[in-house]
Amino acid sequence: MKKQSARVLLCTCPTPKANSLARTLLEERLVSRVNVVPGVTGLYGFASKAAANGGETLLVMRADTRRVGVLEARLGEMLPKPELLNVSTRRGSEPYMTWMMESAAC
Repeated sequence: MKKQSARVLLCTCPTPKANSLARTLLEERLVSRVNVVPGVTGLYGFASKAAANGGETLLVMRADTRRVGVLEARLGEMLPKPELLNVSTRRGSEPYMTWMMESAAC
């Protein structure tokens, strides 16, 4: 298995949608695992002012690089403005990486 083929993806979403969104992505085999982290508050700069939005949930997803385009499109269907950060992985335990790639098979 190639190490660069694994991705960790971060996406915030409204808390009421988080579990159903995560389950859908798993059922469609777009991701191999999702951690649902509720209670996230985002702070950001906008128009030279600080702003915050609370009541979000962070989804920490693992996926095969080959599935990222389809995953991104699917998130666009499910969320009005998906915030998706795609992080490449350099290393991971071989058994876990193998399981991850098999779980979200193309």
